Amino acid sequence: MQQNAPAIKTEIVRCFQKLYAQGTVNLFEGNLSVRDGDVIYMTPSQQNKETMTPEMILTLTPEGEILTQNGLKPSSETPMHLALYRLRPDIGAIVHTHSACATAFALAGREIASELAEQYLFFKGSIPCCAYGTPGTDAVFADFPRYFAHEGKNAVLLANHGLVTVGKTLEEAFARAEAEEKTVVSAEDTWILISGGSLTILNESGRDADGIDSNGHITMTGGTVLGSLAGGSSSARILVFGSVLCLIPALAAALLYKRCRHIDA
Repeated sequence: MQQNAPAIKTEIVRCFQKLYAQGTVNLFEGNLSVRDGDVIYMTPSQQNKETMTPEMILTLTPEGEILTQNGLKPSSETPMHLALYRLRPDIGAIVHTHSACATAFALAGREIASELAEQYLFFKGSIPCCAYGTPGTDAVFADFPRYFAHEGKNAVLLANHGLVTVGKTLEEAFARAEAEEKTVVSAEDTWILISGGSLTILNESGRDADGIDSNGHITMTGGTVLGSLAGGSSSARILVFGSVLCLIPALAAALLYKRCRHIDA
């Protein structure tokens, strides 16, 4: 056991309770973990976040063997966390939430794409949506090798489920989970505001895109298409209102999901 175990457990409880206060998880859902050397610190399953204490945080081996004997079970999503740690040696912490905006996009099966500089710095571009997997099963993280290992993403949506963010530290993973909600709201609001206007488009490096090609597509170095603007034309207005209309059923579904979703702790 590492000497800084008490501090790590205290920080996990503090972040978990902050997520609950922000409304991104309910009383018994969501989970987070920290890796410190060969020890994984994991939140317990089905425990009230308001009364959670550092002594309730479990420790495990990278293979999933429980080291803590406190009478509690680790989160049902522990295999997902362990799989991520195996994929990326640089990951030091993982946060899984069911924040309202992320869940809306996850229910709609849509990636989160925005031109915020923050999105490029925090998320390495868009936040993709993984294929659906029943919570608590290996199918949940079947797409993780593609997005986290091959594409180097730091956040993904889980279809019909929620959000997963990672970081070198718990603070970094938490900050990404927090920033995602702002990114989603900004992405949708942007399409409303730029109707008849213009938008500075960024490439993967966070710099301005190179320009607009003959088809009206916004491009960056290498000719990759980033998006399309049509000024104040009717097609732009259709795109704007279509985007908004597509979001309405997703938000409605998120509200319904909030009432009857699977408890994922």
